[in-house]
Order: sequence, then C-alpha cells, then structure tokens
Amino acid sequence: MKNMKHVILLLLTLVGFATIHAQNEHPKHRPTKAEHAKIEQLKRAYFSEKLDLNTEDSIAFWPIYDHYSKELRALHHEIKAKYRCQSEDQLSEAEYKKLVEELVELEKKEAKVKAEFMLKIGETIGYEKALRITCLEHQFRKRLLEELRARKKQ
Repeated sequence: MKNMKHVILLLLTLVGFATIHAQNEHPKHRPTKAEHAKIEQLKRAYFSEKLDLNTEDSIAFWPIYDHYSKELRALHHEIKAKYRCQSEDQLSEAEYKKLVEELVELEKKEAKVKAEFMLKIGETIGYEKALRITCLEHQFRKRLLEELRARKKQ
C-alpha cells in the first residue's frame, strides 16, 4: 500500500509538472530552476522507490549519483559544443581530424566516468541495484516525456 501511495504521488506530481510545462508555448522552453528542482525531486522519489533504498543507502547513494550526474552533464555539454554547427564551418582536413580526436577522447572519458560510477555504486548499494540504475534513468525520462506529450496534446 505504501508503494502504491508513492506511485500515485509520483504520477500526480508528473502531471502537475507537465501541466506547468505545457502551459509555456515557447518551442524551445528550458525548464526553470524550480521546474528542474521538481524533476530532480521526482527522480529521487522514483529511484528511491524502485531501488528500495533505505535511509542509510540513500545517504550513501545520492552524493555519489549527484557527482556522477554533474560530471556527465559537463561532458555532454563539451561534446555538444564540439559537434555544434561543424558541418557549416569550412575546416581543413587536419582541423576535422583534431576535432574527431577530441570527440573520441571525450567519449572515452564519458565511458570511464560511467564505469567508475557503476563500480562505486555497486560497492555502496549492491551490484544488482547498480545494474538497474541505467534502466531506471531511461524509464524515468520516458515516463516524463510521455506525460509531457500527453499534456501537450490536450
């Protein structure tokens, strides 16, 4: 019964966020800090429930996860900056080669960050739960996007 209450609360919160988001008709709307904080709160509730994190696990898990997320976001911004509008620029073959090499290094760094996170989290909350995190991230994003699309159609 307790888990059902969490799921209902999560869905109601998603609906609330989707409503707020759908009201903004600007096509390139980026979430405000308040909306971003709400998404993070929903994500924490979703992960805590799905991973069945107790208080001790949560205290250990979230600082590691937050650090990992911050590192990944920084890498993704770097990668996007390298890819952005390169097809419109006229670069020499050597410049393109250098850009490709830089992108490969960033991709390697991303893989290393993910690997280190998985091992550290596995040691912290167990490897079975660590393995589920990637799926949970995809499921959470999918549910959020589905809810946003559904609200936008109404």
